Amino acid sequence: MSVESDELLGSVVLDQAALLLLEAAEFFRTHNPPKYKAAIKCVRYHGMKEAGSSYVSYRVEIACLLAEAYLQIKALEPAKQLLRQESAHSRDFPVSHARILFLLAETHALMNDWNNASEIVDAGALQFGQLGDPALECYFRLSSAMIVSMDLNREEELTKRITEVSNKLEAVSADNPCLDYMKAYCYVVQICFFISTGQM
Repeated sequence: MSVESDELLGSVVLDQAALLLLEAAEFFRTHNPPKYKAAIKCVRYHGMKEAGSSYVSYRVEIACLLAEAYLQIKALEPAKQLLRQESAHSRDFPVSHARILFLLAETHALMNDWNNASEIVDAGALQFGQLGDPALECYFRLSSAMIVSMDLNREEELTKRITEVSNKLEAVSADNPCLDYMKAYCYVVQICFFISTGQM
């Protein structure tokens, strides 16, 4: 293909994407009741895609907002596709990448695809462990433990995962404002499991 035909093809794809985003924005605008915030998110995301690589962090953030809007209206497949596409660009922005991974895991969970949801949070735990971020690693490990706790036959595995999280929590700074929330999350996962199995 020539450079001109590549540019033409690229502009056609961008035009189609723009039309789809504008269509989504119009859908949210005319929804009963109107969802103006979701409509604005659609338009903002398209604007960031056109702006190029200098706005990647903003685009990733807007993609998260757009995915949340998709999840609200139960448009799970578009949310999954958007999050998968943007996860490749979000790795340079750890907090945004964590958000994308959590949203992607939530999307798979809403689709009752627990295996992929589990793989995503396990991958997140591994990535943030390697990045040296114990707080985010603990959140991913707790999410993984929560998924395991839904299967009442996996008590041993749940105990192992909760023990791992407890050990990782020791690496979280005592002045981290999220520490108490992580401990509470850990207790809630355990208590819910024990109630489900009739041990409480």
